[in-house]
Amino acid sequence: MKKHRILIIFIVVTVLAAITSMALYNFLKPANKKNPSGIITATEAEIMDIYLDMLIEHKKFADTIFTDTSKVMEGTGYFGKGGGQKIRTHNNYTLYYAFLYTQLHGTKYMPDEDQENIAYAIKDKETFLEEVKQKALAGIRYGIYTHNSVKKMQTIEAMATDSGKWWGPNHWQSSLYANGVLFAASLMWDHLDESLKADVETVAAAEGDRAIRTNPRSYAPGNTGAEENAWDTNGPSLAYCMFPDHKNAEKWREAAIKFAMNTLSRDLDRNDSTVIDGKPASEWITAANLFSDYSLENHQILHPKYIASPLISFGDSVVAFAYHGKPIPEAFKYNVQKVSDNVLKKLVYPTGEWIYPNGCDWTMILPGKLEAFALMSCLLGDEEALMLEARAAKLAYERQKLTEDGRFVHIADIGTEREAVNVKRVVYSYLLHKYVGFKGEGTTATWESFIDNHKGTTTFLDGFVITNNSISRFAALSWKNKLIGLVTPSSDKYSDNKYITHPNLPNIVGSMSIVGTSADKTYITHKNYTVGEKFANGLYAGFSSIGKLSENGGAVSRYIAMTALPSNAVIVMDSTVAERNLQIAAGYVVPISFQTDIVSGQKKTIITEKDKDSFTAGPGVNKEYEGSYVLVDNHTSVILDKKMRITFGDYTLSSGLGGSTLKFYIEPGQFQKGQSINKTSAVIFSNVEKSELKKLKSDVEYLNMPEGWQGIFVKDTDGKKYYVVNNFYGQKGAFEYTGETFAPIFMDDMTVAGKTATVSLKDGMASYVGELSKYISTDGKSVQIRNSSSPDRFYIKNSGRDAVKVEIMFIYNGKNVKGSLSLKAGESYLVQCDGKVKTEKIDNFPEVPAKVQNIKAEAVNKEVRISWNKSNNVEKYIVTRVDTLGIEKVLATLEADVNEYVDKSIEEGKSYRYKVVAVGKFEGFLSEDAFSNSVSVGEYRDNTGRVNVAYNKTAKFQHGTQAAYPEYLAVDDDDATFTVNNNKVPTASSPEWFEIDLAGMYKIDEIWILPRERYGPRDVEIFYSEDGVNFVSIEKRTLPNVQNAAQNRFKFSPVNATKLKIKITSSYSSKNVQIAEVKVYKSE
Repeated sequence: MKKHRILIIFIVVTVLAAITSMALYNFLKPANKKNPSGIITATEAEIMDIYLDMLIEHKKFADTIFTDTSKVMEGTGYFGKGGGQKIRTHNNYTLYYAFLYTQLHGTKYMPDEDQENIAYAIKDKETFLEEVKQKALAGIRYGIYTHNSVKKMQTIEAMATDSGKWWGPNHWQSSLYANGVLFAASLMWDHLDESLKADVETVAAAEGDRAIRTNPRSYAPGNTGAEENAWDTNGPSLAYCMFPDHKNAEKWREAAIKFAMNTLSRDLDRNDSTVIDGKPASEWITAANLFSDYSLENHQILHPKYIASPLISFGDSVVAFAYHGKPIPEAFKYNVQKVSDNVLKKLVYPTGEWIYPNGCDWTMILPGKLEAFALMSCLLGDEEALMLEARAAKLAYERQKLTEDGRFVHIADIGTEREAVNVKRVVYSYLLHKYVGFKGEGTTATWESFIDNHKGTTTFLDGFVITNNSISRFAALSWKNKLIGLVTPSSDKYSDNKYITHPNLPNIVGSMSIVGTSADKTYITHKNYTVGEKFANGLYAGFSSIGKLSENGGAVSRYIAMTALPSNAVIVMDSTVAERNLQIAAGYVVPISFQTDIVSGQKKTIITEKDKDSFTAGPGVNKEYEGSYVLVDNHTSVILDKKMRITFGDYTLSSGLGGSTLKFYIEPGQFQKGQSINKTSAVIFSNVEKSELKKLKSDVEYLNMPEGWQGIFVKDTDGKKYYVVNNFYGQKGAFEYTGETFAPIFMDDMTVAGKTATVSLKDGMASYVGELSKYISTDGKSVQIRNSSSPDRFYIKNSGRDAVKVEIMFIYNGKNVKGSLSLKAGESYLVQCDGKVKTEKIDNFPEVPAKVQNIKAEAVNKEVRISWNKSNNVEKYIVTRVDTLGIEKVLATLEADVNEYVDKSIEEGKSYRYKVVAVGKFEGFLSEDAFSNSVSVGEYRDNTGRVNVAYNKTAKFQHGTQAAYPEYLAVDDDDATFTVNNNKVPTASSPEWFEIDLAGMYKIDEIWILPRERYGPRDVEIFYSEDGVNFVSIEKRTLPNVQNAAQNRFKFSPVNATKLKIKITSSYSSKNVQIAEVKVYKSE
């Protein structure tokens, strides 16, 4: 945090002491000399004070949404302004008022008589208490009387619309809704009459019984069941705790445990023998909702909100047990620490806000996360969680104070309901600390110690999302559903949210407008690599990820690579190739979005070679610049390989935040098929100022490599220099580089003559990254070099007839360490540095293993047997399975004397290839990739018992899809998922086409087209093709606007088909076409 900002805040806090808590002052006091990074610490009491401040401040808004309904039924009242699930809003605010009545005694707002009369104390305590008491009681009556187990009055909505008369266990979120009003009733129990108490018990029993008869949900592709299972613990937990003598009480407790155990469960946990609440975990677990790495997917993305959401609902249930003096079941701890350590702590900013590497579809910055941190800190005793909770609480209160009426959110995605969700979360966060509590005075965790524990590279969703944390920045690249990248400065020098880059699509991954096509992106394939050392926490220091996209209906292929170096620098390379003759109207690369709303800061300072400009973001505000670098606020800088037109602006409102985007434009024009449209290399640094940036820019060197290759030398902020070389679509060959004094040693295999290195280039898309710490020069004769993954070692061989003199230089601990060596003809040496150059003659120069030969894959029963010829100079083999999307999964690492492997973990009807790579005996040198034939086992039969030959086959819309809803979701045999075309509304004159490649000839006799209800295709015609070129019509039909109807099923005489096309000439959606599933049945 800058000194002048700290001073201003300090003055404001001092002047406004009457309305701002002492806890906030403690958060904002200036850093001292021993603590220059401004570390934020807090005791549990200070955090609880912040929560009280937030809740008292919020009453200004809450009082405006209460409606007295005594004319309908005496003593009732309703909270809400409409929008969203209204009973949820009402019940949450009922809890809020019950909290205000019962929980303020002994706090600074209602101090005990023997406490000092401090400024915060509510002046007219009796009036305040009577008001909140009556509103709480009115709310309890309304919430209970409108439940469908009581039915004493209809909801206000029902009176107005004659629909939705009551709420209750027939709704999938009933347990979540009931939570607020039931716990409010428990808090206010001594103030309820006997009749109302009986009605409360009726509601609690109904919710508890629902949990007994309901089974936990399990993961469906793209959507976890964890959130629902977690909130389904609320109803039975409260029923058991409030009415422990009820005949079903023990069944309610068991139901709560059942849902808790199946919330953060994985397939692997079905075999867990750990005893939890009286039974092995394996006996509790019937559902799996997490991936093996403890992450999850919801709304088709890696979603931190939904990873934290189960912890939030667990917090509600844990408070129920603690408040009522009941032992907290161990089930509420199951896998919580592992989810926290392996996922959530990898995706958090210094402010305590979540990072969204896969995008976000809800309001981003909300107080909801506070309860997740509170559960972790109180139930688990997690000091790091308490540190993050303190930061998140501070930011949440700062944001709230910017609203005039005490609302938590400036722009709410679901109106009043969003405020209701937030107020409940703050209430429960406070109650977790009061009734469970953090065991200790405070936390010794700092942001520096936190990053030290969690730094490094992590992959999620089977490698589709890769992230990296360092003390300087966070970097990520996502290949699944939302094609997006993030590079975000990370520093304890500022505690606000000002410099967070906003995950706006398309961030890092650019876009282009092509005449005659619509913009879209389709994922083709990618590969991930680790970079640098392996830390004590088991994570590697950096990563490199390279992949291919098809865009604009297949008009172009875009290759993207992101490399996160261990310290700071992130290198992004973008290469685009025309797949047909086309005209580029406009296009940009490496876009970076910044939060520029009222809280994050609308003013930015933009610096280029020529300009220093103060920018105030807002709708319609755009600025244009030109240069080969740009610096935003001394926090985010981009160095380019050429001068480009740069814009900053395009203000958009997304996920509740305003964002402005930095874009770098490519040249428009006509391009021929196969022609390169764009090659851009960009280096992104975080937290560097202009003077440092100029020096870093001067140290960047762009390599002039063959077509399809891109390379760069770059020095990071820690002084270490690296090479980053990417083969996007280049051929096998060689590349020459001449140094000023020495030839650098980089890549794996090279020769050096004089100061010129000739580097061997391999076929196949790949990324090569390493430290530039080794250099040599010769007397003009050639030597052969084998590099090492170690920055302090390499191998050298004289393959010539004459002796060679070699000068050697290592960069070791920041210093140049030099030596020399003379090699006779045929000699090989190991060259190392430990502060001095050391050489050791060796008998065998390490050879790169030859490409593995004769790989075969054969389906046997329900397994695949892979075999290959043995190779020489091999230590082991790595066997990898590759699916139809190009996604690789390492199956086994085998000893050198083994040349076959049996894959038993396959899906019937799915096609695979297998890759076998030989690992050399020295330094782990890898052979070139070698692949088997494609093979599939069995035929996939769906729940009809018939063979669906479309399952997992390649499908595509003519005009592409929205990134979050790719075509494969229509051939995954899951009616709940769906694909959405790229906002193309079909007409008779301009139809949309949906094509499926069956990858073989099949005799078929039935096709089902299942729409996403209300948005699916209306008028369609189905075609088939035997040769894949000529298509024959099967039938034309108007489909109904529902999913499971006879009209969705086409039956016909058997035909032989290799491909199918569906011509769509109208849609029930006014914006696009949405297909849930296409099933193609084999004639039997």
